[in-house]
Amino acid sequence: MEKRTILQEVINFYTNGNKASFAKKLGVSPQSINTWITRNTFDIDLIYAKCERVSAEFLLTGKGEMLRQAATELDMNNNVRQLNNEDYKEKYFEVLEENRVLHNKYEALLEQKQKKALPDVPAVSLLTNPKSNTVVGVDI
Repeated sequence: MEKRTILQEVINFYTNGNKASFAKKLGVSPQSINTWITRNTFDIDLIYAKCERVSAEFLLTGKGEMLRQAATELDMNNNVRQLNNEDYKEKYFEVLEENRVLHNKYEALLEQKQKKALPDVPAVSLLTNPKSNTVVGVDI
């Protein structure tokens, strides 16, 4: 993949294709971005430093995923894989069930709010493990 194509994909992802916004994010002039595209090059160190989670492999080769998996996601996935001890598995499923109960209570509160105009209840969503499709937490 050409460097200009890699750069354009990164610009599209981080700033919805807005070169001026991307330049501002990097701390360079918009002309620099246009020059990089014209010359089929870019400052890989700067982009890697300023663009959260961008993959070095993607910047260097254009191959693989553009974004690295977050360390917390990796830790969580590794922890789930290492749950071989029955006590840990049991505790894990207890916590999942507690999360489901809390979510159901939250949904009931939202329903009551709509019926009785209760004070605002913040929005939350369940965090699921995409591989096992199980609930792993609640995002507020």
